[in-house]
Amino acid sequence: MERKYLNEDNYNRGKAKLRVIALSILLIGVLIGGFLIYIGIDNNRKAVKNVEIQKEEDAKKLEKTRNEIALIDEKIKIVTSPFEKLKLKADKSKLENELNDLDNQIYHVERANSIPFYMFGGFIIIASSMFSLSIYMVTKRREIIAFSVQQAMPVAKEIVDEVSDIYIDTKKKVGPVEADYYGDVASKITKGIKDSLKDDK
Repeated sequence: MERKYLNEDNYNRGKAKLRVIALSILLIGVLIGGFLIYIGIDNNRKAVKNVEIQKEEDAKKLEKTRNEIALIDEKIKIVTSPFEKLKLKADKSKLENELNDLDNQIYHVERANSIPFYMFGGFIIIASSMFSLSIYMVTKRREIIAFSVQQAMPVAKEIVDEVSDIYIDTKKKVGPVEADYYGDVASKITKGIKDSLKDDK
């Protein structure tokens, strides 16, 4: 009789589908997360470029202001009217303040608009990796269980061998009837322990 649900072909097809799903989730997560991180990097690059442009503009303003101060100094030497000299000195003072402000300008790169892209991109990559790994581990359940059984099998075999030796020794010492009686008692105790463990679950 052919089994409709429990056969190796269905198992392998289901396992292959789960692997494809796990890989698809991982790839989609990495692509979306990577794209978000790329957007964050691009925003950061634009912010740095804007700061560089601002620095160049400020350097031009600085040069222009220095030239204007030099012209005012020349005019002060030429002008004889005290009122005009006072006005030129006020203009010079104003330009010198602008010059100091430009010299002491601190440039900040606005990275705040990039950080959310990094965070969401990283979160999507990590979440999709974890979800994909959990689905992939379902496909490896049979191998994991087989490995666990192989780990426990030598210990169980040793216990069975030891118990069978004790049973044979008991049978020789007390006789076959009593040994069978003890064997029945031991099997009933084992059954009771197993039943109580099932009830606890």
